Amino acid sequence: MNDPNLAPEAIRGRLIARLLKHLSVDRQTGAAYFVSASPVMLQQLPCGFGAGTSGLLYVLSHALRLGEQQQREELEVVVGSLALGLETQTQTMNPRLLAPPPFSLGFAAGGSGAIPAFHAYGELTGDWDCFEKCAVRLCEQLLSDDLSDHDPSFYGGLASPLFFLARYHEQIKTPKCQDAILRISNHLIDVAQPIEAGSAWVSAGSDGHMVTGLSWGSTGIILSLLAAHNALEEPRWLGAVLEGFEFERAQKDVDCCRWFNVVEHQNQDFSHEALKDFEAVCHGAVGIGMLRLFVLKHTLEGDWHQEIKQDLQDAIERSLWTADADWNGSKSKLSHCCGLSGLLDLLVETQALPGFQHLTTNIKEVRSRLMTLALQFENRPLGVVSQTSATRSPEPLEGVGFSSGLAGVYHSLLQPQTSSLFTGHIK
Repeated sequence: MNDPNLAPEAIRGRLIARLLKHLSVDRQTGAAYFVSASPVMLQQLPCGFGAGTSGLLYVLSHALRLGEQQQREELEVVVGSLALGLETQTQTMNPRLLAPPPFSLGFAAGGSGAIPAFHAYGELTGDWDCFEKCAVRLCEQLLSDDLSDHDPSFYGGLASPLFFLARYHEQIKTPKCQDAILRISNHLIDVAQPIEAGSAWVSAGSDGHMVTGLSWGSTGIILSLLAAHNALEEPRWLGAVLEGFEFERAQKDVDCCRWFNVVEHQNQDFSHEALKDFEAVCHGAVGIGMLRLFVLKHTLEGDWHQEIKQDLQDAIERSLWTADADWNGSKSKLSHCCGLSGLLDLLVETQALPGFQHLTTNIKEVRSRLMTLALQFENRPLGVVSQTSATRSPEPLEGVGFSSGLAGVYHSLLQPQTSSLFTGHIK
C-alpha cells in the first residue's frame, strides 16, 4: 500500500478528526451531542452502546490507550467528559436517554453497554470506581425487576447484561453479580420455546418469529448463556446452549452456507436477492460466525466443536461472497453492524485460530476496501440515528456511534491491536 493516505494510522486519524468534529460534549455535565450537518441539528446521545455514549467511551478509551495522536489533548478531555456523562446517565437512568421498556437494558440503546465502556476507561486510567458502581447498580436492578418486563434479545434486552456481567464477573467485586447471572440465565431458559429441533426465543425485534441472529434472534441469547456457563459452570445452561444450536442447525441452508433470519421472515422473501445485508453482525452470517468463534476460543474442545468449526467456515465464506458482490455492485457498507467493519473484526479474530491462517489475504483485502470507502465517503453527510434503533439512512454512515457510525469503523481499524467486543479475551 504505497499511498500514505491509505495507511491504517492515517485513516484512523482522519476518522477521529471527523468524529470529534461531529461530537459535542459538555465538559461540566458530560452530556454528549451528535452535531448533524444535514439537517443542521444537535441530537443528544443516549447511553446505549449502539449509537450512544457507551460505545463512544469504549472506542475512544481504546484509542488513547493504544497511542492515538490525532487531536490527543482534545480526545483526552472528551473521554473524561464522556465518562462523567455516562456515570450520570446510568446513575439516574434518565428515561429520555434510554430506549423505552422492554429495551431499557439492551445493547443497542439501553444501560448494559456501560459495563464494557467503563472497563475500557478503567484500563486507560486505572480508575475502576465507575465500573464497579455501574456493575453494582445493574445487578441490583436485575435482581429487583420483573424480568418478564424485559425483552430476551441481545440488542434489546436481557441477553446483553447477562453477557457483560458473565464476561467481566471476575472483575466485578460483588456477590450480587453471581446472583444476577443466575437469575437472568434461568429466566431465559424458562422463556425458551421448545420446538421440533431444539428450542428458540421470540423477541420484540423478531416480528413474532423464532429466528437466528445476534441482535434479535437466538444467536445473541446462545452467546450470553454460553458466557454465563463459562463463568459459573451450570450444566443446565450448557444444555440450553446445545438446544439453541440445534435450532440454528435446522435453520441452515447447507448448500448456500446461510441461515434464515429475521429479514426474510419480515419480507416473506426467501430468495437470494432478499439477503442484501447477509454479511451483517446484527442478523446475518457475521454475527452467527462470532458466536461460533466464541465457542472455539472460550470453551473446552468437545465432539460438537467440529460442526461449530464448519459453521464458522461457512459463515465466513458466505460473508466474503456477499461482500464481494456488494463491492462489485458498488453497494458496500462501512458500518460495524451491517458492513465491512464487522466482517473485518470476525476475520482478524478467526485468523488466530489453528486452520484459519489462510484468511490473511482476505483480511488485507477487506481492510483495504474499508479504508478506501472511508476516504471515498469522507465528505458525505452522516445520517441521523434514532434513539431506539439504527434506522436505515441513505448515507453510508449514521452518526458517530459504534454500530452504524464512525466509532465502529475506527475500532475495526485498530485490529489486531485490540480485540472484538463479542469474542475477545478479557484482561
